[in-house]
Amino acid sequence: MSAYRLTRRVKFPTHWPAIGVNPKTPSQRLSPTPYAFENLCNSHYFIATESLYVGPHKWSQVYYGSLTSPSSPSVNYKALDNIVLKVFSSSSFPFPGGDPRFKASPPGLNTSANSYRYTDELMAWTEVHAYSKLFLLQGTVIPHFVDAFMVRSPESDQESIGIAMSHIQGQPIVAEVDSDMRWYPIAMQLFRRVHQVHQLGIIGLDIRGANILVVGDPNASERSASSSSYSVMLFDFAFSRPRSFPTSEEQNRHRVSLVSAQDVDNLQDLLLEICGDEIGVRREANYDYLGPGARRWAFLQWARRECPHEPWVCDWWSQFNGLEP
Repeated sequence: MSAYRLTRRVKFPTHWPAIGVNPKTPSQRLSPTPYAFENLCNSHYFIATESLYVGPHKWSQVYYGSLTSPSSPSVNYKALDNIVLKVFSSSSFPFPGGDPRFKASPPGLNTSANSYRYTDELMAWTEVHAYSKLFLLQGTVIPHFVDAFMVRSPESDQESIGIAMSHIQGQPIVAEVDSDMRWYPIAMQLFRRVHQVHQLGIIGLDIRGANILVVGDPNASERSASSSSYSVMLFDFAFSRPRSFPTSEEQNRHRVSLVSAQDVDNLQDLLLEICGDEIGVRREANYDYLGPGARRWAFLQWARRECPHEPWVCDWWSQFNGLEP
C-alpha cells in the first residue's frame, strides 16, 4: 500500500491542445503554461492498493486504490473507492530523452504539420479533453472521470500529472470471447461503441485488446443476442484528437481522415485476434492462416445481413471490402 500526495488540482483548457500528441519533436514544456492550478491541502491523497500497469518504458503508471480528501467547495468529492490513478511520469517514458528516430527534428516548439509530441502535459490534457467531450458515455461506455492532479511520488519529491477515474471491473475482450457465435454480440457492441465515440467527436482511440474490457452482468447466467448481459467499455484516450476542425487546413494538418481510418483498421486487427490470430506468436508450418480471416469475414457478413442499417456498417463497409479471404 502506498500513499500518493495530491498537491494541486490541474485545470486544463476546455479545447484540445492544438499541437497534438505524437513523438515527432523533442520534449519541451509548454510555455507559457496554458493550464492553471488549484492548491490542495495536505489531506488529499490517493491510497494505492494495487499496481495495474507499472514499470519502465511506459507512457503511464497506473494504480488502483481510493481517493480521500476533506470537504472543499471547489472539489466535488470527499472519499472515493475503486479509483484508478493514471500518472504520466516522464522519467518512465519509453524515450525519456526523446524518440531517437526523430533526433534530427528541430529544437524548440515546432508547430508544423509534424509537430506532434508525447509529453506528460499533452497526454494528460488530451485525455481530460476526451473525457469532457464524451461526458454522456461516462459510466456506460467509458469510465467516470474524477479529476486531474499533480501527484507526488511516495519515494521522492517528484511531481507528475495524473488523472483519476473510476475502475472498470472486467475482462480483456480477447480473453472473454468464446469460440462460437456467442461472441458476435460482443463484437457488434464493440463496433457500435467505437462508432459512437467517433460520432461524439473523438478519434485516435488506441484500439487494442488491453484497452477494451468486457463487464459482465453478475445476475445473467449467459449472454444473449440482446447484449443485455454484458457491456463493452473503452478507456485510454491519451493519444486521441477531435474528429473535426474549423478549417480543411487544420483537418489535414492533424491527419483526421488518416487517424479515423486507422481506428477502423485497428478494429479489423482486433477482430482478427478475437477470431484466433495470436499476435506476435511464431507460426507452425501447418498454421491455418485463413481460419481467423474467414471467421472475421463471417462476422462482418453476418452483421451486414442482420443489421444492414447499423450506422457503423453503413459508414465503414467500404474499408471491409478487401477482407474477404
